[in-house]
Parts: sequence; structure tokens; C-alpha cells
Amino acid sequence: MADAQVVDPVDAFLTFHTSIISNPTESSADNPSQSTNEETSSGRLLHELRAKLSIYHHITNSDKEVILQSLEKLSKIESIGTDFRVLKYIEIGKACDWIEATNDVLGMAKFVEGTVGSEDKETPKKMLWFISKMNIVSEVLKQRVEKLIALFGIEDPNPPPPPIPPEEEKDKVLIVNPHTEIDINRDHPIYCMQRGFSKDITTIIWKGKIKSTGAEVAIKMYKSKNEAKVRKYESEGQIMQTLNRRHPVFLDYYGMFYESVMEGSEQYHHLYLVMELCECSLMDDMSLRAGSQQYYISEDTYFNYVQNLLEGFIILEGLKIYHQDIKPHNIFISKSGQLKIADFNISSFADAPESTWMTTNSQIIQGTEGYMAPELQIAMDNMKNDPTAPRNIKYKRGKADVYSLGLTFLQLYFLQPIIGINKCFDQNYMNNYLDHYNPPQVSNMLKGMLTIDPKKRFNFKKALATLRTPHDSQDFPTAPDQ
Repeated sequence: MADAQVVDPVDAFLTFHTSIISNPTESSADNPSQSTNEETSSGRLLHELRAKLSIYHHITNSDKEVILQSLEKLSKIESIGTDFRVLKYIEIGKACDWIEATNDVLGMAKFVEGTVGSEDKETPKKMLWFISKMNIVSEVLKQRVEKLIALFGIEDPNPPPPPIPPEEEKDKVLIVNPHTEIDINRDHPIYCMQRGFSKDITTIIWKGKIKSTGAEVAIKMYKSKNEAKVRKYESEGQIMQTLNRRHPVFLDYYGMFYESVMEGSEQYHHLYLVMELCECSLMDDMSLRAGSQQYYISEDTYFNYVQNLLEGFIILEGLKIYHQDIKPHNIFISKSGQLKIADFNISSFADAPESTWMTTNSQIIQGTEGYMAPELQIAMDNMKNDPTAPRNIKYKRGKADVYSLGLTFLQLYFLQPIIGINKCFDQNYMNNYLDHYNPPQVSNMLKGMLTIDPKKRFNFKKALATLRTPHDSQDFPTAPDQ
């Protein structure tokens, strides 16, 4: 990165703004020896001060609810990595003005003609709570906010409900019958797809609302004439039940329900899974960013996303659960900005820790082309090119998952397509490519996760330990060459 310092125009403006407030009594009368130019400058400051006093009076009587709503929206937008910097600074400045004016923090009320608003010690806590969730680059604005937080403190305007005691949790979260316990919007499914080689399984997802609590949920239904094919997805519900409430990165799970129904003269089998509703996938988010010419996400967001996902997959590995289809499409973002690992429909439980190697000719190859580990991609390509070719390639499901997650992290880093990277079998080329990624611990983590030889590839714990190496935020990342 360049050594030369660049003057931030926002900082320049805020420094000037602060100088006006910090020196309200500055005038040429204090220094009779000033030159004509200095007198002009002093007069300009007094003019700006009068303007500020006018704003001060206006801000005092402005609508605090509008400011709170704006801050809440901006904090939610930033929680998923989108940064409307100029708008953010305007709204934060407006909130600071309101707090300072309402509570006469700067001692300027005596200069204001007319009625000044009464003190309000509670609203500033809520405004400052939203502001504390935002990344403020400007040092001047950051210092201003820190001083106000020291004076008023912060308070979550929407505190989470108290946790459900463990002995009551099971009764409160499990759904016995979605038909009677959930209002399901069947007219507008949010997802519908036919599965299987013969397209004899249909997957439908609806939005719904639990009647007793009002919680919004997703209702996932598998439908087929073949009961055995529907029943095999019960393992997805079992995995979700095992993961429920273990970490925020897992979807809240509300239960599973099976039924057999007649449709005309034909019998169909339905399996329902009820879970937390998340309508935006990580792939959707990355596509939106790329479409708006955002070539990378903020450092804080990247590290938060990667750390949360690694923590989740470490839990999965400890429970001997292998996802087998990791990609941005199967990772969702909740309304609060929390990533969620989803879609365990081809995942599997292992009977024992993964100490032996499996062969592709004894197992169905699971996953999505382009996100598979190289050892699985080779077997898939061989099968496509020559169905009779030997496919006895050794692999471990856990190490394959590590590679797929590494590809997801690589795509998240610069929001660029990764098509064909898992077909690169030159480790030196791969390492040279990843050496350009900063900071170093991100580069080292990606190199370890994307090692072509699965025997040398990181596990999830090693990847997380590498990521947590202290780093210099100035190294994170620059936009790629266009």
C-alpha cells in the first residue's frame, strides 16, 4: 500500500466543524495585532458559529424517532457488510447534534434565542447503541462519539427476550403438526424444485408464522409417491435437531412432521421440516455487492463471517457430521446479519471419527461441481467422460468439506467467480496466487484449506487458529486490478 497519507475529506470537514464549536469566543478583538486577513478569517468563524447556533436550535426540536429509525436501518445494513459511508456520517452527525443540543453538552444554550428542548438522558443511549455497531473510519467523528458514550452510555433499544429455561425449551420449540400450529402461506412458495434422477421428489419451501409465538419460520416439504425416498430426508431433521441452539451459526429448528395423503387416486408422502426463516443466501448477498461494483467487503465483516463459519464447522466435525455440499448458496444471512449454515439434505453422520480413507467407487459422490474438493472433482469428471473408468480415488469427507469452505472464503474475499479453481493441480501456482491476499493470516488460512493434497490440507481447527493470528488491518484487502 502507498506510504503517502491521504486527507480524508470527511475528516477535514469534521475538523473544521469541531474548530467552530471548540472556539465559540474567537474574534479579532482578542488579538488586536491580527492582520486584515486574520480578521476576515475570524469574522468567517463567527459567521459559521451563528449558523451553527441556528442549527443547534433546529436540531433540539427535531424528531428523535426519525433519527433512531435511520440509525437502526444503517446499523442493520452495515451488519451484512454494506457501507453507505457518506449517508452514515450524515446520520451519525445528526444524532450527535441532537444529543449535544438536547442535553446542552457544549454549553451553547445561552447563545440560542427561543426555547431549547428539555433534557433527554435515555434516547442518547439508544442512538449511541446503534452507532456503536457501525465502523467509523473518521477519527474526528469517532472521538466525538466516544465522548458521548462516556457521558451517556449505551442501551439496546430492542433487547433479546430472556432465554428459555432448558427444562421448558423442548416443549416450546417443537412443532407437532404444522397444519394446525402454523399459518402457512401456501399460495406463494419461496422455493420449488424436483429432485432425483427421475425427478420423483419435489421440494417446496413456504413462509409461515407459528400461531402461539408469532415467530416467522420456513416450512420445507419433501413430497414423493415413494415413502422410502421421502423418509431418507429425516436425517436432515435429526441433524438440525442435534445442532439446534449449539451456536448462532445454525438455524433454529422447530420440528419434523410426516404424513401420507391421497391426491385423487394416488398416494403421496410428505415430510415437513420447520426452521428459522432466512430469505437471503450468502450467494445472493455477494451477487448484489458485485452488481453494485463493491469488489470486497469490510475487514470486520469478513473476519466475523469466516470465524463464525469455522466455529460452526468445528462443532460439526466434533459431532461427526459432514455437510458434503458447502457453497455460498447453502449459507444464509439472518435479518440480524448472522450467517447460518443450511441445507443438510445430503449430509451424513459418521459412526466414528474419520480416521480411514473412503473410496469414490464405494460411495455416491456428493456435492456441487465447482465447489468440490479436487479429489472428488477428478472422480466426477472421470465418471462424466467415461462411465466405465475406475473411480477408486481415496478421500475423507471432512477434508473435502474443508476445501469447499476454503473456496467459499476465497469467493467471499473479492466477490469474484471461482470457476475451475478446484481443477488446478499445481500447488506452487495456487500458493503464488494466494500469496497476493492480505493480511498474511488470510493468505495462510486459504493456502492451508485449499491444499491440493488432502493429507496435507488443514482441518477446521487449524484454519481457525491461523485466522486468529494477530493482523494489521491496513493490509486488508485492496480492490483487484480491473
